Amino acid sequence: MQRRSRPAARLQCRRGYRFAVAFHALLIFPAPASATADVGAENARLDAIEAMYHRGQWREGYAAADPSRFSSDEGNLSARYLRALGLMQLGRPDLAIAELRVILAEHPRLDRVRLTLATALRATGDEEGARHHYELLLGSELDPDLDRQIRSSLATLGADKSWSLSTYFSVIPSTNVNSGTGSDVISIG
Repeated sequence: MQRRSRPAARLQCRRGYRFAVAFHALLIFPAPASATADVGAENARLDAIEAMYHRGQWREGYAAADPSRFSSDEGNLSARYLRALGLMQLGRPDLAIAELRVILAEHPRLDRVRLTLATALRATGDEEGARHHYELLLGSELDPDLDRQIRSSLATLGADKSWSLSTYFSVIPSTNVNSGTGSDVISIG
């Protein structure tokens, strides 16, 4: 079994990111030793944030996922995504939507981010927006489990709507209701 380097494994396995170009650029133009150490430290911080999330420490993880504390593009992007996940768990999907849309504007092919955005849109009641992003995901190459999850979410989108039927009844007399004149011509002045 071929073992991937730590940054590549983080991008491809854990979050489904596809940064092959960036990874190949690192192979062609190797970074200086200090930059490699920085990436290692950033990966350790990202792992610590994920560990906080797994323990249910959403506020602490959200605070630690400050994108300005990450110098590499990969670290910054991962921190922004983790921050959006934290917002979702803290009950603020409306704020997560803004962050996820910024990420997708810069990297439109990130399926995991698009799935999280669709989930956040659904949580805020924007079912049409959620449907749009779920349908965009169906056009991409997904693993079968994720494809089943998306199809299931699409099937249940309209089921959460509440429908109601109401009728009104009133009694109005059919004769001169307002005691107005019966004349067809009105003279003024």
